[in-house]
Amino acid sequence: MRSWVIGYLKTALIVVGVVSVLLPLSLVLTSKIRPDTSSGAMQRVFVEASRLKKLLSVAETDSRQHDSQRAVRYRNRKDFCAANGNRIITPDIFKHIIVNDKYKILYCSVPKVACTNWRRVMLILTGKMNTTDPMKIKASDVHGSYDDYLTYLSDLSIEDIKYRLKNYYKFVFTREPFERILSAYRNKFKGKNPFFHKRYGKNIVRKYRANSWNTNPDGKDVSFGEYVHYLTDYTRREPLNEHWEKMTELCHPCLINYDLVSSYDDLQEDSVRLLDKIGASKIVQFPKRSASYKHAETEELLRQFYSQIPPVLLDQLMEVYYSDFLMFRYKVPNSLRNLTNWKVKL
Repeated sequence: MRSWVIGYLKTALIVVGVVSVLLPLSLVLTSKIRPDTSSGAMQRVFVEASRLKKLLSVAETDSRQHDSQRAVRYRNRKDFCAANGNRIITPDIFKHIIVNDKYKILYCSVPKVACTNWRRVMLILTGKMNTTDPMKIKASDVHGSYDDYLTYLSDLSIEDIKYRLKNYYKFVFTREPFERILSAYRNKFKGKNPFFHKRYGKNIVRKYRANSWNTNPDGKDVSFGEYVHYLTDYTRREPLNEHWEKMTELCHPCLINYDLVSSYDDLQEDSVRLLDKIGASKIVQFPKRSASYKHAETEELLRQFYSQIPPVLLDQLMEVYYSDFLMFRYKVPNSLRNLTNWKVKL
C-alpha cells in the first residue's frame, strides 16, 4: 500500500527504537495481546499504537479508491477536459472570479499569485477608491471591508454569467504548483497567522505528528512534512483552503476559455500590457515586483523544503496537483527533479 499512513507508521516505529516499545507495538498491531492497563506508560504506548492501527485500517479502504484514480492518465488538456469539463454550471463555482462591467473583464483571483495586488487594481477600477495608487490600499482592507466593493461572477444569475463568459476578456495568473504550495505554507504557518494556526495548524499537528494524541497543540509549529501529509491525505474530509486549493478548482479552465493565462514569472510585464489593452493604464499602474524577488533563491528554497519529504509523498503530492501541472503547462522544477522518479511524467 502506497498511502502516507505506511510511511507514517514505519517512521513512528523507527523513532521509538526501543525494544520495550517495539514489542508491544508489534503485538497490538498483529492483535496478539491486549494492553496491560496497570501501567500508565505502557497504556499510552498501546493507545498510540492502536490509533496508528486504526488509521492504517481506514486508509486501506480509501487507498483502493485512490489506486483506481491513480490509474487514470490524461495525455493532454483536451482529454482532461473531456473527462472533467461536464460540470453543471452553478453560480457558486465562480466565487473566485471578479467582474468589472465597465472594462468588460473577468479576473480569476488565485491566492499566492499576487492576488492582493490584482485585487487592489480591481478595486481602483471600480471607481470607488479615493486613490489610484494600489499600494495605498491596506492588504487587510483588500481582503476585508473593501471586498464588498467588488462584484463576483457568483453574485450574478446564470444568464448574466453566461453572457460575461462569452463576451468579456478573461484572464488568470498562475504559479508553478510546488512553489505556490510552499509559499502558502511559509505565509500561513511560519508567519503570524493566528487564524490559520487555530483553524488548520492545531488539527494538522494533532493528526499527523507522532505521540500527539494527548497534547493540546497551538498550531504554530506545523512542519512542512506534516503539511504535505495533510495535503495528500485522501481520508481528509474537509475541502482544501483556497490558499492551497488546486488552481483548476478555483478557475475552472475546462469551463472558461481564458484570453490570457499568464504565469507568476511574467506577472509584471503581462499586467502592464493587460492594463494597457483594456484602456486602464492611465488610471492605475500595477505595483512593481519587490526587488528582493530572485528566481535563484526560489529554486534553493524549493530544494531546501521538498528534500525533507519522502519520495513516495512527493509522488502523491504530484497526484493531487496533477491537473494544475497539466492544464497550466508546468513542469517539475529543476531543483526537484532528482528527489524522486516522478511516477507522473509531465
